[in-house]
Amino acid sequence: MCGLADASAAAGRHQEALDYAHRALTNARNAGHRSLEATAMRALGVVHRCRGDHESAIRHLDTALRITQRVGDLEEVVATLSALAEAHAAAGNPGEALRLYQEALAVDIGSGQRDLRAHALGGIGDIHAALGEHGLARDFWQQALVIHRELGMPQADGVSARANGHSRPSPPAEQSPRNLTQPGGTPADPDHLATAGHRLPE
Repeated sequence: MCGLADASAAAGRHQEALDYAHRALTNARNAGHRSLEATAMRALGVVHRCRGDHESAIRHLDTALRITQRVGDLEEVVATLSALAEAHAAAGNPGEALRLYQEALAVDIGSGQRDLRAHALGGIGDIHAALGEHGLARDFWQQALVIHRELGMPQADGVSARANGHSRPSPPAEQSPRNLTQPGGTPADPDHLATAGHRLPE
């Protein structure tokens, strides 16, 4: 059901996506399945972000993160941290978005889930680009690009174009770190973000 929510959101059918996500959440709660509940809550958050309802997106994603941290599903923790980072970026909170992406990168999920790492690296690059910090943006995009190419991911061309200065980051469309997406969360419009100076600690 969460996959259907993702597909509907990707097609711009936001109400349909919400319906699927709510059904997934109800099913998960009825079954007492906390991990699926967290995934459904994350799906709801992503759809709300796509609709421009940043407050609802952040609220649902915060809840999803608390649940998945209690469950201990590290892959879902990283995916939710990245989704929450995207929501904060879209809401105009670049400092918090960068902090969340950094937290996602710090989670040890092993070498088998490098797509999640690429997603976070690309998202950090997008935020730096929106802040006018183009050198930093290219550094992070290049790191993401290495992983995309090694994994044969279709997002490689888009990240390469951004890293080489041929395109801007995509608008905050229907992206999610796990199911929908092109890695590289989307920041809000540069004019909506705070001034430059938000860098990851060394």
